[in-house]
Amino acid sequence: MLTASEVLAKRWKAVIMWLLGRDRRRFNELQSHMPGITPKVLTEQLRELERDGLVKRSVIRGGAKHVEYALTSVGETLRPILDQLKDWGQLYLQTRHGNDLIRADAARGQQAAGQGSGAPEPRPHRHQADREAPIVPMSRADERPADRL
Repeated sequence: MLTASEVLAKRWKAVIMWLLGRDRRRFNELQSHMPGITPKVLTEQLRELERDGLVKRSVIRGGAKHVEYALTSVGETLRPILDQLKDWGQLYLQTRHGNDLIRADAARGQQAAGQGSGAPEPRPHRHQADREAPIVPMSRADERPADRL
């Protein structure tokens, strides 16, 4: 487990790998799916993933030269794990949102029956409509995505 966490420890690496697991991508395509990442950080993390043998960088020559990134065969072995992490994240958001709704419904029922506690109703999770979003690094302090998508 230590090796896996060392390789994927940086904030955006799992997101980069998940996106590359869907298709080959250019630098700007990757950045457009991760608005909170700076070009410097994206470059650093792509280089580290390339150095670790998980991502390959290909220079495409043609009309205009460009670079594409893709997973290596070793990187491909992480696809099922990254898919499971994404699914877990969505389930977590749904469960968390669902629990907020259950508490809100119970509070409304108590208030309607004159048993209200006077406490404000919990707000639904801010990403309730964003269940199909890609993996987003979470801030542990407040359990919100660290950067807006």
